[in-house]
Amino acid sequence: MSVGLRRCVASAAMALLAVTAAAGHATAEPARVSINGDMQVVGMDVLHIEAQGSGDGPATGTYVAQARVGEMPLPIRVTGPVTCLRVVGDTVSLVYPITTAEPVMVFEPDTMAIQITVTKGRDGAPNMIGYGVPMPTSMLRDCQPGVTPLVFDGTIDID
Repeated sequence: MSVGLRRCVASAAMALLAVTAAAGHATAEPARVSINGDMQVVGMDVLHIEAQGSGDGPATGTYVAQARVGEMPLPIRVTGPVTCLRVVGDTVSLVYPITTAEPVMVFEPDTMAIQITVTKGRDGAPNMIGYGVPMPTSMLRDCQPGVTPLVFDGTIDID
């Protein structure tokens, strides 16, 4: 086989591999996540969280958080759409703009956002959560996972 023909065959093979890899990446399904449980501080439930989302980076979904003291719900509730989602192994990070806050909305809807990160416990370890503070929505351009220093008593489903 001539050198020119070998180079042509090698180039064609590399092009085929690149197309196959790109096609496999493009057809991968985005992550789907469901979170339902309570963030705990010093062993006490302080926030009940229910979130569902799908995507990789840009995402769709819903987020609801209800403040509580132990098992008693408080009249403080925040909702918003999930707009960014990242899954890294057993860790999920999401961002949601605050669309409603009860009893009082102290800023315009969707101008502030919060990022949370949850890690699914393995081998007897508890689920963990990290919860951010409200920031201008424009500052949260991505949702790479953060630290998860608090216990999360609930379920974290990642598909």
